[in-house]
Amino acid sequence: MPKLQDIDTCVQHIESRMSQMSKAVDKITNTDAEFPLLGITSHEGNHAPDPQEETTTKWTNVVNKKDKVSRPSTIRGIVNDAILESTKESEQKEVRARNLVIFRAEEPTQEDRRKRNDDDLGFFKKLCKEIEVKDIDIEEVTRLGKKEEGRNRPLRIKVGDLEQKTKIMKNLKNLGNDKRPFSAVTVAHDLTIDQRHNQKALIAKANEKTESSLQNGFVYIVINFPGPYWDPKIVKLKARQRPPLANAREDQSPTHEAREQRIQEKVERRLPEGIQTQPTTGDVRQGRAGDVVAEDNNTGDHRDDRDSKETATTGQRDSQLYCFYTNADSLPNKITELRARIGSMVPAPDIIAITDVKPQNGRFSLHVSDFMIQGYLHFTTDLEAEHSRGIVIWVREELDQGMLCDDAAKLQRITLDRHQAEPATAPPVWLYIPQPKC
Repeated sequence: MPKLQDIDTCVQHIESRMSQMSKAVDKITNTDAEFPLLGITSHEGNHAPDPQEETTTKWTNVVNKKDKVSRPSTIRGIVNDAILESTKESEQKEVRARNLVIFRAEEPTQEDRRKRNDDDLGFFKKLCKEIEVKDIDIEEVTRLGKKEEGRNRPLRIKVGDLEQKTKIMKNLKNLGNDKRPFSAVTVAHDLTIDQRHNQKALIAKANEKTESSLQNGFVYIVINFPGPYWDPKIVKLKARQRPPLANAREDQSPTHEAREQRIQEKVERRLPEGIQTQPTTGDVRQGRAGDVVAEDNNTGDHRDDRDSKETATTGQRDSQLYCFYTNADSLPNKITELRARIGSMVPAPDIIAITDVKPQNGRFSLHVSDFMIQGYLHFTTDLEAEHSRGIVIWVREELDQGMLCDDAAKLQRITLDRHQAEPATAPPVWLYIPQPKC
């Protein structure tokens, strides 16, 4: 189909195609055509009629007449429906072309609808200022869906023209996601139903490619290049490598006691009331608990509270426990990327903690098998809870430990029961997983 410059040209093109298709349908479904290969002819012989032959002929004529009546209308109707559906889809794409949809933008709570719209309008203006876009004409501000308590509905914005939308989409790279109120928002195109189905199919295809190429260190993701129209592509990327842990110089590193005290203070400040802490010293593989190294994927901060003895070349492990935690905000469509990242980490984390596993407005149930990562045991909590988005914890199989989760503390405390590796008198190890930053 040629590139269309405006709506008038689009309508003319569609009308031309509909006329061509209509002529083709008339030609195919011409009721005067004869089908000699099917034994349908307009000539009769002069021989005496045979009862058996007459019965067969009459039945054939009945079927033939039925086919002649139903076949043209059926084919014509299918083609017309397809043309109409295609026309509606094209119109929907043009109508939505100037729309932007902002997900997880905090929804105002005022009773007055005008005040809520004004607040939403102010939020979008702040976003444009944050990404350094000026002179945007805003024609419409709408919250999509039925209002529900505790749920932020998607915010749809219609701008003046396609050039303004293109400018916004290209400058989204300037959006600082660590700043409120933009810490969790996502800006996307306003897709039609068919486009959403196509997007799901592309994501599934990308996940299949990633699964088959994980060993080669590559992942496939679906991205949309900046522009006014939704134009997704599957791209191949090298799996992100975890940077080697820098060994602190001996004369600059804090003493073991100082590091221990700092960890203890951090834990005690943030643990729920009534929960006591245990020291985290020694070597877990020789009957004592190791220091904790945590990586916060939301902030990019990597806190190394000990001297690492492992190098990326040897892959040898030291006595520390490595923890990786993040807020997924819907894990099912990110589990493939998570597996790729865990597989590329050096060293691989001993414990992985993911919060907000379920989609915010998810209406479907999840199964624990959906979160399997090779080489890890996984534990879930609150996946079936109505007002919770669920938590998943993975523990490396090599630890050979049982695991107990404190639901009352919302998994802020993880207890490793080391009865299989140590005498029953050995105290448990408590690992504190900080809540991800919003």
